[in-house]
Amino acid sequence: RLPNATIEWRPTYAPPTFPSITIPTTLRIYGTADTSRAHLIIGKSGTWAWDVVSPRNITMTGLTIQESGSMVFYTTQYSESDYFTLSVLLDPGVPSRTGNLSIEGGGSMTATNLRIVAQSLGVQRNGVLSVNAGGFTSNGPGSSISNGGASYGGVGGYNSNYLHAGAIYGNVYLPDRFGSGTSAASGGGMLYITVLDNLRVDGVISANGQPPSTSGGSIQVWTNSMDGFGTISVNGGAAASPASGGAGGRLAVYYLDIAYWRGQLNSFGGTVASSTLSGSCGTVYLQYSGTSYQNRTLVINNGGVANVRAEPLCSNCTDPGRAWLPDVPQYFDEIHILGGGSVGMNPSVVRPRALNAGKLIGDGTGSIIIDNNQLLLFQIGLFTATGINAYIEQGGRLHLPTQYTCNNNLILVRGELSGVLDLTIDSGCQLQLSAQGYTTGQAPGSYYFSNLIVQNTGQILQIQETAPMALFNFYIGNLVVRGGGQMYFVLMNIQATNITVEDGGQLYVTTINAVCSNPSGQGTGSVIGASGAGHGGTGGRGATATIVGQAFGNTLYPTSTGCTGGTYSGYAGGKGGGALQLNVTGILQIDGTVHANGQAGTVNSGGGSGGSVLMIVNQLTGYGSIQANGGTGGADATKPGGGGSGGRIAIYSILNQTFLGTVQAYGGVGTGVSRTGAAGTIYQYDITAATRTLIVDNGNQANQVPSATGIQTYADFSTESGRTIVVPTGTDLYGNANYTFNYVYVLGGAHLAFVSSPGSPSSNYTMFFWRVYGDHSGTLHIGAGQTAVMSADQSSTLITYNVQLYPAGILVLPPTSDVYGAQLWIGGRLAQVSNMSVHHGGALWCYPGGGTLIPNIADTYQFDVIRIQDTATWHMDLYSPVNQTGTTVITNSTIVEGGGLIVGPVMTFLVKNLTIDAGGAVSATGLGYKYTDPISQTGANGPVNIGRGFDGPGATGGGHGGSGGHGPGSNYTGFPYSDLYFPALLGSAGGSSTLGGFGGAGGGSIWLNITDTLFVDGTLSANGQAAQGGIAAGGSGGSIWLHVNTIKGHGTITANGGAGGVNLNLVNTAGGGGAGGRIALYFYNNM
Repeated sequence: RLPNATIEWRPTYAPPTFPSITIPTTLRIYGTADTSRAHLIIGKSGTWAWDVVSPRNITMTGLTIQESGSMVFYTTQYSESDYFTLSVLLDPGVPSRTGNLSIEGGGSMTATNLRIVAQSLGVQRNGVLSVNAGGFTSNGPGSSISNGGASYGGVGGYNSNYLHAGAIYGNVYLPDRFGSGTSAASGGGMLYITVLDNLRVDGVISANGQPPSTSGGSIQVWTNSMDGFGTISVNGGAAASPASGGAGGRLAVYYLDIAYWRGQLNSFGGTVASSTLSGSCGTVYLQYSGTSYQNRTLVINNGGVANVRAEPLCSNCTDPGRAWLPDVPQYFDEIHILGGGSVGMNPSVVRPRALNAGKLIGDGTGSIIIDNNQLLLFQIGLFTATGINAYIEQGGRLHLPTQYTCNNNLILVRGELSGVLDLTIDSGCQLQLSAQGYTTGQAPGSYYFSNLIVQNTGQILQIQETAPMALFNFYIGNLVVRGGGQMYFVLMNIQATNITVEDGGQLYVTTINAVCSNPSGQGTGSVIGASGAGHGGTGGRGATATIVGQAFGNTLYPTSTGCTGGTYSGYAGGKGGGALQLNVTGILQIDGTVHANGQAGTVNSGGGSGGSVLMIVNQLTGYGSIQANGGTGGADATKPGGGGSGGRIAIYSILNQTFLGTVQAYGGVGTGVSRTGAAGTIYQYDITAATRTLIVDNGNQANQVPSATGIQTYADFSTESGRTIVVPTGTDLYGNANYTFNYVYVLGGAHLAFVSSPGSPSSNYTMFFWRVYGDHSGTLHIGAGQTAVMSADQSSTLITYNVQLYPAGILVLPPTSDVYGAQLWIGGRLAQVSNMSVHHGGALWCYPGGGTLIPNIADTYQFDVIRIQDTATWHMDLYSPVNQTGTTVITNSTIVEGGGLIVGPVMTFLVKNLTIDAGGAVSATGLGYKYTDPISQTGANGPVNIGRGFDGPGATGGGHGGSGGHGPGSNYTGFPYSDLYFPALLGSAGGSSTLGGFGGAGGGSIWLNITDTLFVDGTLSANGQAAQGGIAAGGSGGSIWLHVNTIKGHGTITANGGAGGVNLNLVNTAGGGGAGGRIALYFYNNM
């Protein structure tokens, strides 16, 4: 029995006179030691040990453990019921006996199972109070097998097969179990601390598991106040791969005052170099022990080791690497989830029981799992930012406050989201939604909010693992997407009172592992330089892929997703855009971006096609952008991929007068030898005015199909790169037919065609376009059997778009039609137009068989007046005179103004008046027979090339009105032919030289029957062509046969022969000139 005094145990040194004396440093108590009135000091290097056979209740009035001193308690191994109780209490009769337990720097107290009751307890810096490795070995309830980590407050790390971690156990609020271990190491022990006054920890209090792979133990702390900068921990044991880390244990602190606590309360999992094998954290519970608000707080913190998968491996299972709350009703005023920690409820905790949380607080790295039939109620506070990632699994439910703001965390919804009506997704927050998830009262895949705001890098998006073609429905009072905010899915339908997309905000649809809505729209792969995908039109041709993605989908009510571009080798084609529908009963304001764009291809792959955007709105306003653009093709330097087609956009609005932004459905750009995808379609319906507008615009992008390139066949568009296709798929929202539009815009190099169904020839139908506008670059295609009626309610129109009119197609124009800078390729019939002007670089191109509907004769054009002005051209030269008879013009007045040109090999003018102003020309020059045309056979216009010159070193010129000119050394020349009085035959080609060069072509034939006046201040010509290189010979002049009442002017009428070639480097080497042709003028008046 120790006296009522301060007793110090420390080693002494042997006296110099007896150096061999051994002085013990450890005092081990096997029997009873009455210390109840002593203040015990364990000095430097001294050890006081209580043996396993000692009495378990020990009382002192003070205890100080100094540097390198230690006190040790030995209890029965693995026995949770065998513990020492150390009471350090004040002695009221002796003021110096304060009941203080102090572990100074370098001192230690160790045990396996210990309970401490002290008036005050201090663990100084570098002091240690430890029950580390005091728990179970492999016989623990949370022990594992096959290198899995042991469990307790959480589940230990898993091995490489995600298996063999131990099971959770224990009590969050009153932890009283050992940690579990392995065959080689023990889990943490148990420590129960009661401090009547103040607990100060600047050192370490711990119940850690022993490496490798063990779980932490238990610590309960009951104190009046607590302060300090130290650490209290129940950490799991670390390990080395292939072993896994043990889980953290359980720590609970009950207090009246912790205002000055600055230390750490840790229940970390044991780490492994591969963090995926690290153990889960355990639990830390704090509670105010007074009678007022208890501030019950749960802390889940894994120290920055995010070792766990985002979601459980299975439904209703305690999978590895996660902390789990046991099977008791749960309420916490605060839940803190930090440092990569993750927590779930035990599968047996099911509704109506719930995990109730007043506040959720985190650092954005931790997570909480709400599994099947489980409920998390988060119900205190408005606009509370959590920083905790929440995973609501299918069948689970998360209840949030009515007004809630999410910051720097993830909320993933596969189950039910309830309570919240006014939701703000703010900086760093992601709301990921599943097609199985919903808000209360809605069907799966449907979500309701009164007010939804997305801003400052916040995102609302589809869970990537969700079936890619699932439709998401949103019912929202007011949706605001602010700058930096994003909301995007694959298929999204939003019904809202008002939607605002502010500058920098994005509302869009994209593809995530999606398949194509229509397989024919896929780009062609398996070759270097794959083609682009189709949708609103056909995809762009790749460097070597000539088969392109096909057009599909509804122009008037688009709901299809885009398609994937062609894939080559490891280079995946760009994905297609998704499908977005907005139904807004109030105002849709777009200052940011709304889009369904396709994805770009990579290297040799094709671009994805744009998707669909369908808007039904009361009022559209803003200055932003609406897009369904195709993705660019892969930009390989030698074999790039083709661009994807633009998608389809339809906008139905009552008021659309203040939207000043852009609406785009551009095709993706092709680079190098690849082609740009077709423009998509933009359909706008003004509900108030009942007007329909179709816009096809490809942005004047590079590498588009030239406007002169026609469609080979309407039966097969598989090789038709870059064509926008309107396909009939029913009526629009208001029952209007497919082929009637008030306004049509063909812009930016786009090609617009109409078909009856994909992959079949065009059938007989009529298209009504009340107004058509262009920028001189876009092209409208009118197929066989199609009738296009332009500006039917107008007497005149300005044509600023190109037209490809195919055989058996009809283009109906107003009586007065101006072709302004546009190109008309005419293979079918022009109808109704009587007064046509072509100017500013415009041109008419007459294909064989084309003409006007009246008189409906092939190659015959009848107008009242036609004017070819400034730099315009009427081309009648798209055929060979060997096989085609030529073109007939019937007018009251044909006028060729200065800079204008009518050109063709065989032309017949049956007109009342023909005017050729100064600088204007009607020409068949060089359009007669070519050197390569056969000789002397009978063609469509009589004998062919009968006066062709002879070949030789110095070739001879073609003959016609006379003989062709000799070349040096040539004895023969082209001979004369044709009728002097009625000249109608074409000029012949000159000979070619054996020293290089081809003979020039002969002049064509012009027959003019003018019943009134021919006024020529310009040129009327059918001249032969000069030699084409070397010392070949010139072609002969053609024929001009004129019947006219009155001829006037100061111009020229010529049928001259073409000049022979000359080589100035050789002596006596020159080709002969072509002979002049024949001109016959019959007139009454020459004025």
